[in-house]
Parts: sequence; C-alpha cells; structure tokens
Amino acid sequence: MTCFQEINGRRVKVTCEGARRPPDELKAVVETEAQKRGMLAGDLIAAMTKAIGIPPCDGCEKRRQWLNRAHAWLLGKAAEPPQGPAG
Repeated sequence: MTCFQEINGRRVKVTCEGARRPPDELKAVVETEAQKRGMLAGDLIAAMTKAIGIPPCDGCEKRRQWLNRAHAWLLGKAAEPPQGPAG
C-alpha cells in the first residue's frame, strides 16, 4: 500500500506506517535514538525523515555528513569548520 503526505507544499510518497504515527510518538523515537547513540544534527535529521517514511537520496547523505561536521565543530569536537554545505 502506498501513502502520500503533504510536506512543505509537496506531495511525498511515505511508508504508510510512518504516515500514521502521531507526532508525539515520532518525537519520542527520535529523542531516544539521539540520546542512546550520541547523534549529531545530520544523523538526527536522517532519523526523523526515516521515521516519517521519507527515503534518503544522494543529496540527503551529503547534507547529513556536512551537518554532522558542522555540529561537531560547534560542539568543539572538530578543529576546523566544515567547508560550504554540499548538495
């Protein structure tokens, strides 16, 4: 079964399971995973989009990596800031 959801004015194909989850449940899943794994911003966003059924693309992966590098730098875990965002 295919489900669609309106996201930022675009009709996006999502998993039906993700489309039916209430926002509080999604938030709890994402927060739990982030705390358990010590996730950075890119990983957190990837987990959120996966939780609602948005499939990743090559650009998503590049942005996830850049956000993780930027977040690590902001936390003082990286010596230099990342170069401009990719994708």
